[in-house]
Amino acid sequence: MAGGMAQTGMVLALSTLSGKAPYGLPSDFMALMSTVPTATAMGTEVTAPQMTNYGRKALPGASWGASTGGQATYNALADFLASTGGSGTTVVGYEIWDAQTGGTRIWWGTLTSTPIATGTDVTFPAGAITVTIPILAAGNGYSTAYANRLVDHFTGRTAFGAAPTLNAALTTAASTAAALGTELGYTGYARTVMPVASLNAAAAVPASTVSAASNTAPISITTTAPHGLVTGDIVTVTGVVGNTAANVVGTAITVTSPTTFTLNGTTGNGAYTSGGTVTPNAVNVASNAQLNFPQATGAGTANVIGWAYMDSAGTPALICAGTVTSIAIAANTTPDFPAGTSFLRLT
Repeated sequence: MAGGMAQTGMVLALSTLSGKAPYGLPSDFMALMSTVPTATAMGTEVTAPQMTNYGRKALPGASWGASTGGQATYNALADFLASTGGSGTTVVGYEIWDAQTGGTRIWWGTLTSTPIATGTDVTFPAGAITVTIPILAAGNGYSTAYANRLVDHFTGRTAFGAAPTLNAALTTAASTAAALGTELGYTGYARTVMPVASLNAAAAVPASTVSAASNTAPISITTTAPHGLVTGDIVTVTGVVGNTAANVVGTAITVTSPTTFTLNGTTGNGAYTSGGTVTPNAVNVASNAQLNFPQATGAGTANVIGWAYMDSAGTPALICAGTVTSIAIAANTTPDFPAGTSFLRLT
């Protein structure tokens, strides 16, 4: 079963992590879908007229296993009562919401197509339902420890707790899911705290308009304006005419410039003629104030290629990390990041 965190769930997760709008421990309810959901779009929920006895199924937090590697498994049977009638439909996906009806969508997934008729009993054995937050890859993403904390919170298993103090660090080597990359060490360098007041509310990364899609492997997409994506982001592309292989759902990308990126694992099937919209899964928290690091006062040079947030200034745990265009550091250089820079992100 493919799936992950819904974009609306990502907003709640980053609001909790950043401390901007902490979200309490949810109660999760599983819904069945008759159209395929995605991270950015809800499916169509089954109704009682289609499946008699239908209602969302509670998934108690105590029945979820502890998250490992950013993934948790539901360790109990999830049994929707057998349909005793109705007009029938076909179940192709599921969503996990924070309420019995209505509410906010947190997780989503696809299922093997299951027609519903009288007597159909939709069940999920223990171990069949998993949810995931991707951990740090390609230099961008969350540490294993903090991905696990977020997953445990949004399955209702264990509260995330107080938001950490965000201590920004600069690195000369990419970080991994388990450890900070080589930290910058120029004379005068120190980690810099990003105050909660200097962060904007979590928001979805806006869609972009396609102006070209190369007939190559992989396909390179050009956008009419800067796309705001980072390598490893997941996107859906719709509406491309001509090179229709560029129309993808849930595909990872590699950024090649502010207005171009490649669709990993794709091959073009014709010349681009027109159209196209790129819809990212990603949600980010951008700064509303410039982030200033101390000026370099000593001799020597270094190239900054990444940043990270640590949860303390002393012996910290890595929260998340990202990459930047290489910045050369020499004496009297001040590495600053302008307002609007994205420092917290989920995709």
